[in-house]
Amino acid sequence: ENPPEGVISDYYLKAPATGPVTLTFSDAAHRTIIQYANVAPPADSSLLNVPVFWVKPPVVLPTTAGMHRVSWDLRFPDPPVLRYGYTGSLLDYTESTLNWHAIPGLTPRVTPPGPMIVPGTYTAELNVDGRTYSRQFTVVNDPRVMVPQSALVAQLDLQQRMMAGLRASYTMFDQIQRLRAALASVPAQAAGKPAAAALIAAAQTVDSAAASLANSTQGHGGFGPSNRDLARRLTDMEMGDVLPSPSVVAAAEINCRDLDADVAALRRLQESSLSALNALLQQAGLPALLAGGLMVPAAPSCS
Repeated sequence: ENPPEGVISDYYLKAPATGPVTLTFSDAAHRTIIQYANVAPPADSSLLNVPVFWVKPPVVLPTTAGMHRVSWDLRFPDPPVLRYGYTGSLLDYTESTLNWHAIPGLTPRVTPPGPMIVPGTYTAELNVDGRTYSRQFTVVNDPRVMVPQSALVAQLDLQQRMMAGLRASYTMFDQIQRLRAALASVPAQAAGKPAAAALIAAAQTVDSAAASLANSTQGHGGFGPSNRDLARRLTDMEMGDVLPSPSVVAAAEINCRDLDADVAALRRLQESSLSALNALLQQAGLPALLAGGLMVPAAPSCS
């Protein structure tokens, strides 16, 4: 087992904390990179294809009196990734296929994990019972890695674009899944209504278009495949410190363009077929689907 990675923060509490405790790491521009708290994040209940004793538990800050140590591995929070397997199929469990960092109790649950920060000056800020304590520290590169700072910055910039694309594709995929679940209820709601046939046909039209946007059958595009491919490219980029090659940048651009095209198509679907279906539902005295509408972003997906 290797020693803890990255920045090791020690803090001492003279008495048990009575309120929230947070430890925030930020960059020189005061932008938050990651924050730990004394409350555990929601548990990931997805099934794994490996024994759970391999998985690293989430960092939860102790609030008891005494000395405490927290290790930050210099990474951004994990991106939201869909459960695609090695062969590219969507699974109902999390498949671990890489053995890097395979240490019992310390293996990342999510692949890929968040990207690593670049060398520079950073701040750790501990907040306990309304009082704040901060320390600056400097991160330097491994002296054996002869890669200029500019290359590391370019690598992180591309990784951040991929992270934005992963968040957008994951959110849109989730919205489509909720939409399709609502569409599946239309036949039962329409039963006995004079416009039942029209309602069911309209719901099928929307569902077919939504299914295509979730998982394109054309070999490219679709929110699911975009999430899968960006996750794989991010994994590749995290295997070393290197200036992104033109082919890697071009491949990421294709994923981002496909994602933007799918977002635009989803917006058109909401404004046309879904709007028409909701009008039919209301005419039949039935509630509209997703009354609040789909949250379709206006900004480019990878920004």
